[in-house]
Amino acid sequence: MKNLLRAALGLLALGCASSLTAQLPDYSPAPDWTAVDINGQSHHLQAYLDSGYTVIIDFSATWCGPCWNYHQLGILEQLYEAHGPDGTNTLRVFFIEGDDNTTLDNLHGIGPGTAGNWVEGTPYPIIDNGGAIFDAYEGNYFPTIYTVCPHGLTRESGQTSFASHEAIIQNPNCAPASQPTDVWLMSYAGSTLSCPGEATPMAVQIMNLGTDPLTACTIEVSNLSGTLLTHDWTGSLDTYETATIDLGTATFNSTGFFFVELTSPDGNPANNSLTATMNVNALAATTLFQVSLLTDAFPGETRWAFRDAAGNEVAASPTGLAANTSYTWWVNLPSTGCYSFHLLDSYGDGMTGSCSVTSHLDGGWVFADIFQHNGSGAFAEKSKGLHVESLVVGVPDAREPTSAVAHGGLNLFPNPVTDGLLVLQLLDGEAAAGEAGWVQVLDARGVLCYEQGLATAVSGGTQTWSVPTTALPSGRYVVRVAHGNRVRVATFLKS
Repeated sequence: MKNLLRAALGLLALGCASSLTAQLPDYSPAPDWTAVDINGQSHHLQAYLDSGYTVIIDFSATWCGPCWNYHQLGILEQLYEAHGPDGTNTLRVFFIEGDDNTTLDNLHGIGPGTAGNWVEGTPYPIIDNGGAIFDAYEGNYFPTIYTVCPHGLTRESGQTSFASHEAIIQNPNCAPASQPTDVWLMSYAGSTLSCPGEATPMAVQIMNLGTDPLTACTIEVSNLSGTLLTHDWTGSLDTYETATIDLGTATFNSTGFFFVELTSPDGNPANNSLTATMNVNALAATTLFQVSLLTDAFPGETRWAFRDAAGNEVAASPTGLAANTSYTWWVNLPSTGCYSFHLLDSYGDGMTGSCSVTSHLDGGWVFADIFQHNGSGAFAEKSKGLHVESLVVGVPDAREPTSAVAHGGLNLFPNPVTDGLLVLQLLDGEAAAGEAGWVQVLDARGVLCYEQGLATAVSGGTQTWSVPTTALPSGRYVVRVAHGNRVRVATFLKS
């Protein structure tokens, strides 16, 4: 939907501002740029950052009403006067006209494509024809206002007050490096979904805000019950370099806050702690799920995925879905344990279609309702945690009658199988003359990998078949032998 939105920006002055957020996430590295302002002066972003300046970038368009209204408040002028070259000399501000279809006359308030004289009374540099820079920052609307700290990471500060802007630029984490040792615990980067008693992977993102290389630090995770883990990290980070540190695993029994603390010596204790919430799943499920999705007019923006406790995708929707179309998939997760289901929208405005997920017993009976999206509300991601407690291998087949009955008595050998043939032995075969049947092999997601038809007459007693496995990747598989209303299911491992 991005191109549609960008095309609509010029229709109404009111339309240049929206409730959407910029697509460049906070704390992303700022794309570098060099540009010449309307007075012929060249400016290089990285040179300003290297000199220790914080930089505010106001992406606006001359025709944009909300841009003009915010410009008229004079907040960026006040910031520049207080903290620019004639103030504390810690800040630089730039107005970048992000619509290359406007003209220099428009900036001076001349012509129909302008809300006023943007140059008059503006003490900081104005850069025209900045569309390429706007695109590099993945801008979607005007105005978009970023603050870039000396460490080079962005934050969308937006159309906020003088005090709010000043709080950002005066935050110690936005100051140039000045102490030998200064570790910034930027964010928690581990799992926020857990299951009772399950080992949950923990991680944090750090930055070296010190002037010396960072080679070691100690990080502790705790909750109200006490210390959960302590991790000693070693490595090498130069000034302003970042790293994601895997801390190990911790066990949670209920939803609640936990705390991450830097416990090694540090010159700036103000940025040595953070708090996050662990959501412990109480929703029980089996390994077998049915995912139903009705796409909207932009199917390429939407996808779904199951993730394990480590955040790895273990099943996901295929690509190339059609618009305004209903789909249904059977998904068989590889094992019991802690998982989460995620509905994702790459543009961030949600989907007008729908999505539902149910957990099932053998034969397709519903065990639990897991997830529902009814098509309303903007989102980039919706998720639901679940605790898979029982193994189900009976992925239903559309050809089976609803009266199909599960039977045992199916042996597989060798199991695990390394290559070659897998032998299927049916121990309690029943006479089923005149009824068609089949042998199927499905992977852990429920995707059919192999099928072999059976004779229309199957005699009673022990019977054997063989299945080739050479082409199968390593993993867990489900074998189904169906004949009439009898279904036999077993699993095997391909090593």
